[in-house]
Formats: sequence, structure tokens, C-alpha cells
Amino acid sequence: MITKGAWQRVFQNASHRDRFSAPTVLGVDFPRLGLSVAFNDPSQGTLRIETYAATESDSGKETNFKVVNLPDDVVTHVTVTRDGKEHRDWTRINATSIEIQTTVGPHVLIVKTGYMGSTGV
Repeated sequence: MITKGAWQRVFQNASHRDRFSAPTVLGVDFPRLGLSVAFNDPSQGTLRIETYAATESDSGKETNFKVVNLPDDVVTHVTVTRDGKEHRDWTRINATSIEIQTTVGPHVLIVKTGYMGSTGV
């Protein structure tokens, strides 16, 4: 039985409240590129992104997406790895956003964001 105010309590007491301020992936080239994981790890200060070819015929083609909500001006210290190797094919959009160029297909990207959750950076 659902009690009055149950939905409100879900959002007021949620331990994942910072999902609106945490680093976020935007502008994915769907349906060509799919994401199976986009996970912030505040203990490591990283955002893990796992991609796949949503349309197999587009596998290997160039694509890009954005990572927004980075901690203020951390962009100067961001690092990106793709499949375990340094990935330099990204650009700064502004003090809190970057755009990553990659190819359509299965990749694991780790973005060192410095984001440590709502308790600090």
C-alpha cells in the first residue's frame, strides 16, 4: 500500500541526490553509439563510460559526446583514458565541460574528473 507523500519521501531521502550536479554524459550519437555504463566513482574522482556500436554498420566511424558538470575549472587537470591507454582526443568546451572524440564501438573510457561527490571536490 502506497502512503500519502511516498514519492516525495523517495526524493527527499535519496542518497543519490547529487546526480543532478555530478559529471554527466550528454550528446551521445544514438542510435549509432550506445552507452552501457556511465558511472561516477567519487572515491576515485572518475567517470567510467562504456560504449558499444548500437548500429553495427556504423562501427569504427568517428563520433563524439560531451561530459558536463565537471567541478569548476577542473578541465585543466582532466585526463581521459580509452581502453587503458591515454586518450588525448578531447577538447575543452568551457570551465566545466569537455567534448570527447572517439569511434563507434566497444570502448571503456575513464575520465579523471576530480569529482568527489556532494561533500567536496
